[in-house]
Amino acid sequence: MSGYLRAWLCVLVALLGILPAKAYDFRVDGIYYAFNGGGLTVVSGDTDYSGDVVIPSTVSYDGKVYSVTSIDSEAFSWCTEITSVSIPHSVTSVGKGPFFYCSNLEEIMVSADNPVYSSLDGVLYNKDKTELLKCPDKKMSVTIPNSVTTIGDTAFSDCIGLTSLTIPNSVTSVGIYAFYDCNNLTSVTIPESVTKIMDGTFSSCRSLTSVVIPNSITSIGDLAFSACGLTSVTIPESVMSIGNLAFYFCNDLTSVVIGNSVTSIGEKAFVGCPWLEEIIVSADNPAYTSLDGVLYNKDKTELLKWPSRKLNVTIPNSVEVIGNYAFSSCQDLTSVEIPNSVMSIGDGAFSSCRGLTSVEIPNSVTSIGDVAFSWCTQLTLVTIGESLTSIGDGAFSEYTNLQKMVVHAINPPQISSNTFSDYDMPLYVPAGSKKDYQEALYWENFTHIRETADPLYTIAVNSGDESKGRVTGGGRYREGTAVFLSAEPVGEYEFVQWSDGHTENPRRITVTEDLSLTAEFSLPSSKLSVNANDDAKGRVVALLTAAPQDNNRFVQWNDGDVKNPRTVYVTGPTNIVAEFNDSDKSVGAATGGVPHLRIEGRTLHVESGGVDYRVYTATGRQVYVGNRSTLLLSEGGTYQVHIGDYKQEIVVK
Repeated sequence: MSGYLRAWLCVLVALLGILPAKAYDFRVDGIYYAFNGGGLTVVSGDTDYSGDVVIPSTVSYDGKVYSVTSIDSEAFSWCTEITSVSIPHSVTSVGKGPFFYCSNLEEIMVSADNPVYSSLDGVLYNKDKTELLKCPDKKMSVTIPNSVTTIGDTAFSDCIGLTSLTIPNSVTSVGIYAFYDCNNLTSVTIPESVTKIMDGTFSSCRSLTSVVIPNSITSIGDLAFSACGLTSVTIPESVMSIGNLAFYFCNDLTSVVIGNSVTSIGEKAFVGCPWLEEIIVSADNPAYTSLDGVLYNKDKTELLKWPSRKLNVTIPNSVEVIGNYAFSSCQDLTSVEIPNSVMSIGDGAFSSCRGLTSVEIPNSVTSIGDVAFSWCTQLTLVTIGESLTSIGDGAFSEYTNLQKMVVHAINPPQISSNTFSDYDMPLYVPAGSKKDYQEALYWENFTHIRETADPLYTIAVNSGDESKGRVTGGGRYREGTAVFLSAEPVGEYEFVQWSDGHTENPRRITVTEDLSLTAEFSLPSSKLSVNANDDAKGRVVALLTAAPQDNNRFVQWNDGDVKNPRTVYVTGPTNIVAEFNDSDKSVGAATGGVPHLRIEGRTLHVESGGVDYRVYTATGRQVYVGNRSTLLLSEGGTYQVHIGDYKQEIVVK
């Protein structure tokens, strides 16, 4: 048996839960038994057991007679010389895969009076023949009766004699690994009555070169057609999901057409297909699209699978993510240009690209996944951009032939102990960063760390008050690097400006020297916006009153108007600010300012700059006209002082 086949059989054993031979209590005629309460279980048979195996209904042991009631899951697995098995009426339980890889088994016979199982033409069924349980491996042809509704798990696995099969319309369910390793099966008809292709159903059917998937199928399971001989496949519009590894290692597969209902494609679905030339997706598929035979998500932001035989690589600038195993096993790929739009490279993205000799990771990429470049045996040079923060486990492991690694990231990215297979190669890091790399976890394993000639500059950004706002963007950068600085106010505060007078936020700078900047924050000015929704239909009239606080006085409005209160007709956006001054400061009216009025008892002090003014009582009676600076008012109450257009009320107590 080839190592390849043995590996696949181990996968099957793991997935089916078939365990190594269990402990037994005694052995009779080459069959091992274990007590199971009142009866016996057939645990296993000798692997060199040959010919016809007749399981007795009873066994005598230590002076007692026991009924044989069950056959364990792995009972006769790998008994390659068995030709037939007879099951007695007493056996009412048969575990999964009891005849796994019995390559010379021709028939399974069941006693006619068995209450649970039956046989027909040497094939094992349940009693009423609604479920086909196991077809012997060496069976050349099988006619499935119309009573069958279910083909059980591994029912036809390892049937090396089977070349073709028609599944009747009565069948609605085909179990996992039902046709696993049917090496000579060249064609199979799946009826419309079946709605799912289960995990591993046709796995390792190497002679199966074509298959028609009916429109009744809604899902294709994990490993469903893995390692098949398919040359092309069309996924009908009824299918909504394709499982993990569904077409894994289909060595002859050249093209795949995906219908418009598929919204889920599992990991590694088309990995290991060395002759795959194109993947075509229906134009109205809501989740996926294709461009030049390459599989993407709908908006082309993630590259999902690059066909192995597509050698001219042009990744569109829309791509932000190179997905898991996107280029895996593209063995003839020698170079690839990753655009600056890409921000992450997924697990195994370029694994087993054995022709790839060098790769440059652009500054936009921040993460590289696990085993991303593993088994790239010709890869000698890797250049990593300045934004990278993490490199996954085994990313550059497994026989990579790296001779030089250049990392432009100033701060050492996070790595694991086996991210690299070789820590003796030269590692080039930015000028001034050698010590950081020598002290960083696992980077310290590199024995030859050297600095590049590019100078580093420090951009220091600070907040004028941390309680008012925060800043980001500072650090060490290479000359010519574009850096974005951001000032983020806290609560009600607003960003005002940077310490060099610039108000742009966020702010882009090009690094040419050391630089220190401080962001200034303040509370916002109080503002009232008043306007009409339609000036043609009406306007807003506002009465503004300036109310000075104690020991302060109103001076004027910012447009020079001294009226207080004043009426404003709002016809558009405007900004009116009241100006105040301390009460002990005055501006003469003759110089264009406004007078300063002050009351001491009943004495009115007026600083009018020599301009005549008038004083009126609350009832409008004029009591003074002239420019005298001090005036004794004989009555208490409220007065109005008029100086030109300026009016101000005063109260005499």
